[in-house]
This record gives sequence, structure tokens and C-alpha cells, in this order.
Amino acid sequence: MRAAWFMAGLAVEWKIVALNMPGHFFQLLIAVLLGKSAHWFPESLGPALWRVIAFPIFAAPGWWFVGNGLDNLVRMRKGRTTGIVASIVLAVLFAALALMLRFGLTESERNDQEMLSSYILGLALWVFLFAIPAFAWIRWKVRSSTVQTNASAD
Repeated sequence: MRAAWFMAGLAVEWKIVALNMPGHFFQLLIAVLLGKSAHWFPESLGPALWRVIAFPIFAAPGWWFVGNGLDNLVRMRKGRTTGIVASIVLAVLFAALALMLRFGLTESERNDQEMLSSYILGLALWVFLFAIPAFAWIRWKVRSSTVQTNASAD
């Protein structure tokens, strides 16, 4: 039974890791706090199944942040200044990390990493997702300035 769970985790691990990349950073924090190592995982689960179960839970704050930005985008609301600043900082940070993983590693370092492509894909995806609150603010700003221009022209 354990082998079946382990194989199921391996089959979908790269997708879960890519979709829930912010969860990786929470997992690192928890791993260092609980296991004294960045590669800690419960022995009964194995690393692949641990990522499949834990990453979506750990990435929930990131998904909430993006969902809040989408809500502001659709409803054409301004959003909070701290959210806009966080959006820009997180998007730039994830872009820098993706570029460092893609272009900053030597060929031998890249060959040693089995999940590298899913990390790069996930970071690139989250660059765009984290930018949504900033885009919502830009859309609100453009809309409010055109409304003011139209009101002053009348």
C-alpha cells in the first residue's frame, strides 16, 4: 500500500510543485525548524508524497493573495498599497530566482537537479500570478483618470 501512495506522489509531483511554488518556501522554513535540514520530510511519506500533500497547504496564502488581486482586477478596485508593493516585490523576486535557476547554474549543476524544470516553470508562472494585484491597480488608475478626464470635459 505504501508503494502505491509513493508512486502516485511521484506521478503528479512536478505539477503540484509548479502550481504551488510559494509553498516551497514555507516548506523550507518548516523543514529547518522541525528537522534541522532543508530536505526534511516525514519518513512515513517520503519526499514526493510530502510535497504533493504539503505544498498546496503551504501555498494557500499565495493563492489568497492572487485571488484578492483578481477580485480587485475584475471589480476595478484600487487595492491596498501594501498589496501593490508586495505584488511588485514578489514578482521581481520570483523572476530573479527563475532566471538564476535557468541561466545561473552550470551544466553539471543542472544535471544533478531532478525537479529543476518544474521549479523554473513554477517560478515563471508565479511571476505572472503575483503581478496581478499590480495590474489591477494600473487598470484602476487608468480607469479613474479617464473618468476624471471625461467628467472635466463635460
